[in-house]
Amino acid sequence: MTTTFLTLLLLLTIAVLVSTAAALIAYALARWEGANRPSSLSRAGMAFAGSLTLCYGLIALTRG
Repeated sequence: MTTTFLTLLLLLTIAVLVSTAAALIAYALARWEGANRPSSLSRAGMAFAGSLTLCYGLIALTRG
């Protein structure tokens, strides 16, 4: 395995972890606000997808 591949793999793993943390925080805040579970999961999904897209975009810009 090359160093470039391992660096990219590490960056992608960090992107997924950051996105998961954003989703968990969004879910917790939605539940705290009084939203029901399906609505909270929807907000968490949007936060996960949005932050993962941003992270992947940043990786593509910096590694491209």
